[in-house]
Amino acid sequence: MTTAQSGLKRRHVFYVTGYDPRGPEFYHALLKREARVAKSRGLENIHVGSLRQTWAHGFVCECSATEAPQLDISYEFFAITDIIAKYFRASIIWALMQSFRLFFVMLASGFLFRNFRRAPKFAIFSLYPFVLIFLLILLALVLAGVLYAFSGGGLLAMVVGIALFSVFCFWIRRNDHRFYLFYLLGDFFFSHAVVTGENIDLKRRMQEFIRRVEGAVNSADENTEILIVGHSSGALLAVQLAAEVSRRVEKTSTAKISLLTLGGQSSLGFFWNTESFVADVAQLATIQSLAWRDIFAPQDVICSGRFDAVAQLTQAENKGGYSLHSARFKESLTPINYDRMRFDFFKLHMQYLRARETDRGFGFLSIITSPVRLAATPI
Repeated sequence: MTTAQSGLKRRHVFYVTGYDPRGPEFYHALLKREARVAKSRGLENIHVGSLRQTWAHGFVCECSATEAPQLDISYEFFAITDIIAKYFRASIIWALMQSFRLFFVMLASGFLFRNFRRAPKFAIFSLYPFVLIFLLILLALVLAGVLYAFSGGGLLAMVVGIALFSVFCFWIRRNDHRFYLFYLLGDFFFSHAVVTGENIDLKRRMQEFIRRVEGAVNSADENTEILIVGHSSGALLAVQLAAEVSRRVEKTSTAKISLLTLGGQSSLGFFWNTESFVADVAQLATIQSLAWRDIFAPQDVICSGRFDAVAQLTQAENKGGYSLHSARFKESLTPINYDRMRFDFFKLHMQYLRARETDRGFGFLSIITSPVRLAATPI
């Protein structure tokens, strides 16, 4: 049997969160809850232990699976909650100024054009906050124009227009749980900073994560799999993490590393100044022994969709251990729940991490509890 096919004795999962202020505690609770749900449906039977902090930015829980009693599972959550919180605390003026800058970059870099060709749903979704800002500006201008028509005071109309736009923005910020304008702007700012390396604090934190994973790889034996998991914008970080670790460890050690990206946004590589991120994708494509499973859902507009990161960003013919797979939500969910969830974009985007409702389609828990490496696990 090959290394990929042989049974495992240990799996060390490193989970990298995306743009979410809820942090490791929330994702541990989610894992625990979904494990109970899966068991109640007669699917995976996994026990999730309590969460404990092992270092400044890492939290671990131990898991076990009835289907694979010989497999020890350590599930480690990396914390970037403090970094993400800065985007949530940003002022409205800063968010608006950054949105104008980012929209210009989206146009000038060709990001929108390329995404409309290769990831059209994601391109349309990415325009939402900018279109909403434009509509607010337009509404303020219309109301100011009406005032000008009746009063003839140009300065007064301009002041009122600015005041109205400010009121609209503050009101939407207060009700952002309905509009998601500032949440999505922060998400785009964060993701853009990830692929361009603009966020210095995040780069420093990533170096700590890299050293942590590197140490785990170097201490792992041939019966251990180091599984790096990234969801949403966290998938961008997971790619960078896996690529840098693979450069640091011995070439033979890359067989111990596997990468699972869920609902990723790798088409952000079309932005300017993303050469480092694209180089990381190219680096992973040269490693045949490192399995990279990239999971998307056609219905998920928050991910890049059926976007082959290696082919589209690097034009490489050899994809190494990379493969692109559909999560097949239409099969994993019951018809009733699929219809209910289909247009609930944020809930659907979280489905990658949730328990299946059937024994078909993508099952995150089945990968975690699989007694074989990711390369040999059916998806």
